[in-house]
This record gives sequence, structure tokens and C-alpha cells, in this order.
Amino acid sequence: MGKVGIIRVVVRIPTVQFPRQSGADIEGVAAEGLAQFTTGIMRPVWWVSVFIVISAFALWIVLYSSLNLQDNPVASRIAFGYFLFLSVGPYWMVYDCWHYDKRFTRKMWLFFVPGGFLWYYFERFRPRQIRKRLRLSS
Repeated sequence: MGKVGIIRVVVRIPTVQFPRQSGADIEGVAAEGLAQFTTGIMRPVWWVSVFIVISAFALWIVLYSSLNLQDNPVASRIAFGYFLFLSVGPYWMVYDCWHYDKRFTRKMWLFFVPGGFLWYYFERFRPRQIRKRLRLSS
């Protein structure tokens, strides 16, 4: 038997250098994004229309959908995921609100509105997380 050799191939990947931003640049971009996406105004007409669309889609799935949810596994999984999303979200909202505020407030009534936790996420939770990141970066 002959000797079996191992051939080693070394591939050198060139490194790409990206310009580094300072903390002030990052903070300015984050503050600009915070101002852009959170105006401090609730925009109730927009949120009421979101709640109506969410409720209408759930009603359509249950009553008017021509999909046979018993025979179509993809449609049944999508419907199951949608209703699970609508069911778990309010409990997360109550938990986070209680954890952060330490008391029940008027916004807790959104627990009973289908999709009400989306308002909490975009108007309360997300801006709070952005402010927290800004404090950590500075």
C-alpha cells in the first residue's frame, strides 16, 4: 500500500473594512428614528381602522372563508396561528404593563379589543425600548 497524503487547501478571504460610526452618530440616527416613528400622538382614527380590519379578517376566516379548514392543513395552520397571535398578545400586554407601570391603567382596557396589544406595542413598548437603547449607548 502506498502512502495517502492529505492535501490542504487554504483559502484566504479578503477582509472588508467598514467605516466605524461614533456613539454620537448612532445616537443621532436613533433619535431621528424615534422622532420619525413616534410622534407622541395616538392617531385614534388610524388605530380604530386597524382594529376593524383585524376583527373583519378574523370574522372572514370563521364565517365567510371558502377554505375548508378541516381538509386544508396549510389554511388551518394559518388560521390557528392568527387566532393564537390574537389570543396571546393581550396577555403579553397585561404582563408588560404590570411589570413596567406596577399598576393597572386605562390602557389595560385594550385587553378586550381584538388587536389592542398592537397599539400598546407600537405606542408604548417600542418607544420605551428605543429610549432604553439610547441611554445605554450614551
